Amino acid sequence: MKAERQTFSNATIIIDGNEYLECKFERCKIVYCGVAVVALNGCSFSDCEWSFDGPAARTVQFMSALYASGGGAKELIEQTLRNIRGKPQPGAKSN
Repeated sequence: MKAERQTFSNATIIIDGNEYLECKFERCKIVYCGVAVVALNGCSFSDCEWSFDGPAARTVQFMSALYASGGGAKELIEQTLRNIRGKPQPGAKSN
């Protein structure tokens, strides 16, 4: 499904496999299962609840277990979060 400039209110929305362009989400429960690509471009979210289900939930659980195990696995998760935030690895040279 492709949605453009739509407003979603008070709904549970499974976003897998869908594309949203400049949509508004208000008081929605947004669920990501990790079974298909999602595109969220220029969207806004107001008072929404996010949740993971299926493979996405298992991935989050696995990453949490890796982090808790410490050592190199913990650093893997820390670096992953830095990459998501667009921040370089500490001590890395920037161009």
